[in-house]
Amino acid sequence: MHFTLKSILKIEDPEIREEKIDEFFINFSILNPNLYKSGNRKIIELITNTEDTYELFKKMRGNKEWEIFWNNFYSLHILLEYDYWKNFNALYSDYRWFQKTLTSNIFIRIWHEIIHFLFQASQFSVIASGLLVYFSIWDSLFIHNFPSGTISSALSILLSSILFYSLLMIIGANTNGLKKQNESFFKYPLLWVINLSKRVTSGKLENFWSNKFKKHKKIQEVPQMYILHKD
Repeated sequence: MHFTLKSILKIEDPEIREEKIDEFFINFSILNPNLYKSGNRKIIELITNTEDTYELFKKMRGNKEWEIFWNNFYSLHILLEYDYWKNFNALYSDYRWFQKTLTSNIFIRIWHEIIHFLFQASQFSVIASGLLVYFSIWDSLFIHNFPSGTISSALSILLSSILFYSLLMIIGANTNGLKKQNESFFKYPLLWVINLSKRVTSGKLENFWSNKFKKHKKIQEVPQMYILHKD
């Protein structure tokens, strides 16, 4: 469903687009029992609402009805894309991990297992030490049960945990990436630095971060509707 809808959004010809939309709602109609196997109530409700707005557009053939439908249709695309990749990551999050560890020699397998264990331990250490700092400050202000110097000790533990975790992020970036379908943050650090330096030297750094923030706020342009020609 996700890829079918995505392909429709790429069609520029209004007539072909509407034909594909007709096929989409035939294949994924609210009367189709396969629709309810998605297990996502929001998707089912949005498809129902989108199909209703499309039927209204087919009757009225007005620009307002088309715009309402298209906004719902595009919202459905966003929801389907999010749900698809979320389910994909849930099902195949460990695929690369098992593929790498089961096909590597024993020493590489042990290395990845150790780094993964240290990742989990360091994450817990950062969270625990952060809570210790919080409760130490709280105790220092209101309760006064902890011994003196607890705050400084807690901060030292927190900083050490963060430094250790940062070191692991550098050393074991590849191992950490095996547990995720997304690319590792440190996979192309050099290319990122080179790209940023080019922006600085060419004077294109202006609005760099503002464009990053606007990336997900871009309003989807409503394409031209198909106009029926009367004989």
